[in-house]
Amino acid sequence: MTTELSLVSPDAEGSSPRDIMQAALRFLQVLRRRKGYVLAMLAGAAVLGAAYYVAAPRMYEAKASLLITQTGPDVMSGSTPAASGGDSLIPTYEKLFTSAVVLNSAVEKLQDAPPEVVLAFDAAPSKEWAKTIEQNLRASSKRGTNLIELSYRAKSPEAATAVVAAILSSYLDFMDKNHKDVSLEIVTILDQERKQVEETLAEKQDQMLDLQHRVGDLGMREGSTVVHPAVQRVVELNRTLIEAQKNRVHLEALQTAVGDAVREGRDLRQHLLTFSPEIGRELLVSSMGLGPEFATNLRQIERQLIDERGQLNNMLAHYGEAHPKVIALRNSIVSGEQYMADIRFKAETQQNSIAGQQLAPLLTSLIAQRLAETRANEKQLLVEYQSSEAEAVSLNDRVAALQLVDNEVQRLRRLHETLLNQISKIDINQNQSDVRVAVVGEPLANENPVSPNLKMTVLLSLLIGLGGGAALVYGIDLLDDRFRSPEEMVEQLGAKLLAAIRPLSLTETHGAQAVQVHVNPTAVESEAFRTLRTVLSFGDLEGNRLIVTSTEPSDGKTTVISNLGASFAQSGKRTLLIDCDLRKPGLSTLFQVRGLPGLSDLLRSSEPVGAMCEQRILSTGIPDLDLLPCGPKAFDAAELLSGSRIEELIAWAEIHYDQLLIDTPPILAASDAALAARHTDGILMVVQPVKNNRRLVMRAVDEIRALDLNLIGVIANRIDVAQAGYYGYGYGYGYGENDSDDDHISPTSTTATSTPQHSPVVRRPDRSTSSQPTSTPTTPTRRRPAATQSDDHQPQVTRRRAA
Repeated sequence: MTTELSLVSPDAEGSSPRDIMQAALRFLQVLRRRKGYVLAMLAGAAVLGAAYYVAAPRMYEAKASLLITQTGPDVMSGSTPAASGGDSLIPTYEKLFTSAVVLNSAVEKLQDAPPEVVLAFDAAPSKEWAKTIEQNLRASSKRGTNLIELSYRAKSPEAATAVVAAILSSYLDFMDKNHKDVSLEIVTILDQERKQVEETLAEKQDQMLDLQHRVGDLGMREGSTVVHPAVQRVVELNRTLIEAQKNRVHLEALQTAVGDAVREGRDLRQHLLTFSPEIGRELLVSSMGLGPEFATNLRQIERQLIDERGQLNNMLAHYGEAHPKVIALRNSIVSGEQYMADIRFKAETQQNSIAGQQLAPLLTSLIAQRLAETRANEKQLLVEYQSSEAEAVSLNDRVAALQLVDNEVQRLRRLHETLLNQISKIDINQNQSDVRVAVVGEPLANENPVSPNLKMTVLLSLLIGLGGGAALVYGIDLLDDRFRSPEEMVEQLGAKLLAAIRPLSLTETHGAQAVQVHVNPTAVESEAFRTLRTVLSFGDLEGNRLIVTSTEPSDGKTTVISNLGASFAQSGKRTLLIDCDLRKPGLSTLFQVRGLPGLSDLLRSSEPVGAMCEQRILSTGIPDLDLLPCGPKAFDAAELLSGSRIEELIAWAEIHYDQLLIDTPPILAASDAALAARHTDGILMVVQPVKNNRRLVMRAVDEIRALDLNLIGVIANRIDVAQAGYYGYGYGYGYGENDSDDDHISPTSTTATSTPQHSPVVRRPDRSTSSQPTSTPTTPTRRRPAATQSDDHQPQVTRRRAA
């Protein structure tokens, strides 16, 4: 199953709190490294602050406090001081201090001031004093109070005190004069308004009387319980009409029921009693040939039977059953009941006769007559109701107009009363001010200058120095986008520095003779690779399956991996180099085996991995150091490395070799390194501090950690000891098919004579003829015998000797 890895930079997903914290920590580290700039800015700000403090003129401040209280009503709103709020006019009284009237009056009072006060205005003409006072005068109120604090700054405490005193005096004079004049003016305005209200009120009262006459007003107003007779008539007619409609509906239903009973031959007596119980009883009596007196006698007999039954119950409580009175009373009750039973039997017999002969036409005619009367009554009631309703609606409109006029009259009356009350209060308090101004803090100047302020100057100098220094460091850090030293690189990346490698000075560019550790193992340049080997073998970073990558092309990762592999081989470890850079192979180019079968066709094939490895692994010409070439160029490198074959290859190599080193493309150029690193112990990243863009290196490290891969450490390549404290600018970034294959070439190496690609050789040092290594072409050998190749340009492959 293919596993996909995302190589999107963490910056593309937005800034998380963790990213912000890391950026802040990095900037603090930059500040610490470049603290000289910050200290220089602090020193400059301190010098400027000291110069300002020495040269700035001394200013003294005088202050005074006033209490504003409103003793009378607010004549413009009609509210009391408690209702209007004591501080509602405080902003207005603040503005009065800087008004032209108060300032000009204060200037007049300062004309005869002492010379030190006049000198505070810098010999300016007196007509400009008001402007100077306005610029330096401050009036502010304390929130939630009626206190106003007045302050003024001048070049001497005497001048500041004199100006504040003059302002206070002018302000008090203005407030006293203004309130007396305002009282008289307000009385005049209110009296004129009162007269206008009286005229309008008289007109509205006349209009209301006319409407009352036309409406026939009976005191009906909004909220009144009195109902107009017209409205009462409409309500009564509506109720009567509803009753008539109910009777009509009842009679129509009864007429239908009687018709159905007549057609079906049913008994009509029940319908007769439903229609009119009185008519039913009269009809029954008359059918028996008895008059009204007989009905009266029947009712008397019924009442007598009821009384006798009550008497019998009372006697039984005192006498026995055989008592003569009980027997006589019981016989009387039996006789009466027998009489009533005979009458009922006779009535029922007579009713049956009537029901069959006379009742049907009689009941039908009675219902028809009653229904006709009900319909005529309903029609007349409807006409009367509609006429009364139209009259009531017209009356309602007139009543509503009357109500509006009445409301307006009431409003004008209240306004008239309010105006009269205000005028009377102002007349009573005409000689008193509605607003009192009391000085609660006399003008007093501070003997110490308020400007320049030493504490404020020091604080501003610190802020300017620190802020300016931080901005300067940030700008320099943006422009100087490189690592100034390996220590700085380690500090910013948060990764271990495994080795610092100097520039190599080999003249050969291909084969074993281009491997520094093999050609000159005792050189100073070779020691760095042995140090790196020791760190990886004996430290807490031990691992025998390692990825070697870089940030950009031409960082020297091929040189590093070939020398590191030779160093492992010299220590007695059987080491395998795998050229996993299927796009721009460096190791295959170094050992001149490009085009030979290798990793790419192994990953595409379905044959056993072990058998294919035995056929494709070559000897580099360095003892115990073998190479698996990249094979034919692959355009689907990421898909090949995503399969399971790479994992099988690494597992096979781990069994047959002591150390496995894999050369991959730069981490930012392709996802190959991340895909292969899933099956290894960790990643070694080669960095050139003098060449690499610092932000690209940091991005590469963040990308490795974002993918949860193990970054073992970084290897600083091509470190010039003579210039260890400073590196020049310049870097290149590009990775494609047409790039030059110089990833393994040292900056100081010379160009060697090119060797045909299909004639790989391994150069070995010949120590028997000379102390210096010589270049002797050798043919790389395979680990297993292979069939003889017919192409003259293919290398002659032999079995590698067993270790």
